[in-house]
Amino acid sequence: MMVYRRLGGDLLIAPLIALIACTDTPMDSAVEPSQHPYTPDTTAGSDDSAALQSAIQQSIDRLLTINGEPIHSSYQAARAYGSEDCPIESVTIKDGTTTTHWQEVCNVLGEGTVFNGPMTTWAWQEASLDRMTLPTYDFLFEHFGAMSAETWSGNGLNGQTDIAGPDGQDFNCSCLTLQGQSISNDGFERAFIAMDGPSHWNGPEAEGSWMEANIQIQLSGYAEMIPESMNRIFAFGYAIGLAEDYNAIAFSLSVERVNGTCHPWENEELRSGSLQVRQAQTGRWEDYQLQSTYTDGCTTCTEDGSFCLDLSPLVDWSELPW
Repeated sequence: MMVYRRLGGDLLIAPLIALIACTDTPMDSAVEPSQHPYTPDTTAGSDDSAALQSAIQQSIDRLLTINGEPIHSSYQAARAYGSEDCPIESVTIKDGTTTTHWQEVCNVLGEGTVFNGPMTTWAWQEASLDRMTLPTYDFLFEHFGAMSAETWSGNGLNGQTDIAGPDGQDFNCSCLTLQGQSISNDGFERAFIAMDGPSHWNGPEAEGSWMEANIQIQLSGYAEMIPESMNRIFAFGYAIGLAEDYNAIAFSLSVERVNGTCHPWENEELRSGSLQVRQAQTGRWEDYQLQSTYTDGCTTCTEDGSFCLDLSPLVDWSELPW
């Protein structure tokens, strides 16, 4: 039976459960903040406050360095240890989308390589995407109507797969990753990403990437741009391992830069400006609600001004981020 990981959720609930993984091996529940997150003491020492702000800023700065390419490259490198008849594949083409699927345990005779668990991959070129084409990720479709009207180019994979090579090579992915780009007739360029679950590969394709750093991510993102005029982005989800001292962060952030000036990306259905951060040493979560008015360029602060965050890394790109 094929195991799919489902993306979905309600924007009005906690960011950590916006992306739900349907798997027998969920991420450690310890990452989830409690129903009563700790509110930071604004009288805490300046060193602690500075460390926290630095860690959160580091996490935001690294957020757009995470994409699906290392997973795809690693999977293709691991697949090279297969043979003509292992793993067995079936290929279907629908609406311009090519789907490759295998799921049985398969041993490569004479090579010592074992393919274990299901994996489905996609590649599409100027295709219309809908719930019949890909695993459901209606969170994005629901809140960004342009997605259904556009044609997209991109790729994706979804599965719970382990590929063990003869000399210690190991690819392990209990994950979903989808990403695509589109250029429409209205002057906008658009991109999306949906990622969920951990992955591992000990080959060179993962070196220097977020995979090698053992970052775990659940991310739903959508970006639009008009070249040399406007960048806007929405990012929602959580990550473990972007920083050391404060090692988990849940986020719901949106920002746009129009002709050099930053604003919130106004969309009534998007709840933006929510941050929850876990301190590694104590496991304690701290909760921040950022104001919708930016005080200095791309910087947004809490109502009392005790904490500020520079969102410029989220819109500092001249090409789409995914």
